[in-house]
Amino acid sequence: MIKKIDKDTFEIITEIKETVSVSQLEADLEFIEKFNKDVECLAEIYNTLPDKIKPYVNLPSPIMRDFEKEELVKTLTTRNG
Repeated sequence: MIKKIDKDTFEIITEIKETVSVSQLEADLEFIEKFNKDVECLAEIYNTLPDKIKPYVNLPSPIMRDFEKEELVKTLTTRNG
């Protein structure tokens, strides 16, 4: 069950009760997207390094897309009207 608290906040009741903010969920998804773009840029720079240096450089792994969070934002935004 989803209960609307205000324009941006919803209470989601399943086995547990959770209050979420659409703006926070969107900010989380935006962070993931920006982080992954930064990782891509670093990977491009990494590829230009000499092979003897590459073993000493650690690249962060991209963050997996959070499809559940994306779907929840769509659902809540639809309910938000």
